[in-house]
Amino acid sequence: MTEPDPLRHLAWFLGPKAENGQIMEDLLLEVLRDYFHWRKNYFPSDPILVTPSLQREFGAEQDALKQRLDELMAALRRNFPFYSPRYMGHMLSDTSMASTLGFIAGLMFNPNNVTPEAAPVTTELEIEACNAVLAMLGYRPPPEPPPPGEDARKYYERAARGEFGWAHITSGGTVANIEALWIARQVRYFPLSVREVARAKGLEIPVHLADGSRHDIRELDPYRLLLIKPAEAIYLLPRYIQALRKHEKPRDPLWKTAWQYLNETEYALAAGAGPCLGAFPAAILAAGSRHYSIAKAADIIGIGQRNIVSVKTDASFRIDVDDLRRAILRLLDEKRVPLCVVATAGTTEEGAVDPVHKIVELRAELEASHQVSFWLHLDAAWGGFIRTLFSPEGTDRAAVTPRVHEEVRIEAGKRFRLSWPSPEVGSAFASFPEADSITVDPHKMGYTPYPSGCVAFRDDRVRLFVLQRAPYVTSSALDPLLHTPPRHRQIEGGEGRIIIDSFSPFILEGSKPGAAAAALWLSVQTIPLTPRGHGLIVKESLLAARELYEWLTRWATLAGGKDHPTEFVPLTPEQPDTNIVCFVVKKKGSHSLAALNRLTELVYKDFTILSELGEREYSYGQSFFLTHTRMQPPEYPAEGLFSFFERCGLSPSARAEYEREGVTILRACVMNPYIRASRIVRGEDFTRTLVEELHQAAQKHVHDI
Repeated sequence: MTEPDPLRHLAWFLGPKAENGQIMEDLLLEVLRDYFHWRKNYFPSDPILVTPSLQREFGAEQDALKQRLDELMAALRRNFPFYSPRYMGHMLSDTSMASTLGFIAGLMFNPNNVTPEAAPVTTELEIEACNAVLAMLGYRPPPEPPPPGEDARKYYERAARGEFGWAHITSGGTVANIEALWIARQVRYFPLSVREVARAKGLEIPVHLADGSRHDIRELDPYRLLLIKPAEAIYLLPRYIQALRKHEKPRDPLWKTAWQYLNETEYALAAGAGPCLGAFPAAILAAGSRHYSIAKAADIIGIGQRNIVSVKTDASFRIDVDDLRRAILRLLDEKRVPLCVVATAGTTEEGAVDPVHKIVELRAELEASHQVSFWLHLDAAWGGFIRTLFSPEGTDRAAVTPRVHEEVRIEAGKRFRLSWPSPEVGSAFASFPEADSITVDPHKMGYTPYPSGCVAFRDDRVRLFVLQRAPYVTSSALDPLLHTPPRHRQIEGGEGRIIIDSFSPFILEGSKPGAAAAALWLSVQTIPLTPRGHGLIVKESLLAARELYEWLTRWATLAGGKDHPTEFVPLTPEQPDTNIVCFVVKKKGSHSLAALNRLTELVYKDFTILSELGEREYSYGQSFFLTHTRMQPPEYPAEGLFSFFERCGLSPSARAEYEREGVTILRACVMNPYIRASRIVRGEDFTRTLVEELHQAAQKHVHDI
């Protein structure tokens, strides 16, 4: 199979100088004209309301609209040029033409994806688009409705024997993370209520502990029930209803009675989380590099921020699995519940990827040795779309080994090799399907417009644990004993028509823009989530980041700067896990962390417009954009930075300085799709030029520290 054209991804974007503008303009006009045609032809015999003579009387209003629109466009020009290869600041870049056109097309119709009654088209588009995301992440998408004439009941009985996933669009990664942990809490504490009903009604319900041993739920200690595998807790629901059916005899609908009994128990979450968490306190385990939304989630679901256990990280800022093991065993000693482990694939500070495969191995080890399991949530809001490099092409479901490497010639025989930094990172991405839930943001590395986050679950049945019913939204009567996906063929009556469940009863948000679904759908249809589709964009981003890393690391050698008084020191000892490059600027021979921070901060000011501080100047004169962050305890303990301090040549007193003021880091989010293509097509090396300007800024400010 031939290698794909390294420039083919440029067909999917407008281009840094709007080179594909004519294509975009023609398609946008087609969208507008088709929409106008749609309005004109709904009951074409209805009279025209705004006649030409009436329009002529609206001159003042039309002038005002044009004037205000001109003012808006003038103001928007002060925005940062996220589309430019010169912008490597925050997690923003150009959006694909497909996603932008899809968003605008959906926006014209303004559907509300709360229910099919308010969004008959885009709710189905959301399901189709999210099924593509499920496949990209390695989950099994839900089955398509059976063809007409096939026995739908038998079809879904067969489908329910296996596991299929569920995903939906959110407003962003924060809501996605909160929802994942909310559902994790519902699932993990559910067995307590089942145990109470079983004891009260005399129901014999088998349950398997994490090591596989089988027990009667009535005889188990409640704390041990909170340590079973998440999948076992999920499948406890249909087992409970089966047992209740034998006890209650036929009652219609039985599932209503089942939930009524559960909600009357002492530990019913419907009455509040207080009794559960008071008797059996829970903890969430995550690295100090976690996103701040995890703290929000802990507060919202009642766990509390103080019950987030911060796990140490290694020199590459990946979670330390040995420390994670110790933390879980401490929780067991304290009779606390390890509710969830949150791993991150692409931390927002460093782009680090936690070793998901090792966390999966640890879970299996603890299940066998200590009868304890945990929900594994993967926050891949930033790095999730890197999974496109692992997605199979066509119908081939075999694992894919991504080829993210290249040798780059700099000049006069000087070369360096760009490659995937570590087998650990590849193994982490390959292990995505083992997570119970995953957050991924199409509006980041999916290159779609805001808002477009996404949360995915390995097992669609989790929807049953958070179902809310409202009389004005449509939803099928979900039966845990005959579980059907969100889009399914009706089992009885209605001549087997296709049913689409409303999103709203199962998710945190209510109203949500159908335009986001249209954008994601058109994007994944146009740019498949495979190595030779979206993976081309991802690969360009990863390689560009590695080029920047190598230029920073080898600047003195490549640019003949051995005698220069400053140097760049990357935060990590190897090429970045994803496409975020973090580094500092320091004076050679200086052993002071305070001096390093000062020089880095001065250089940063030359690469940003401080709009957050009230600056309102235009960005046209700014040649490059970077962002910065500050690492400090307790999120980042000093011992995790010792390797970095050593590479910086800092003195032993650096630890005390770090405890006082932290360390300032420059950060480049290298997600722009045009950086490497600019060098290939036009010979414009933006990466080298950026490092040259960073070097010039460092020389200018080194005497100010």
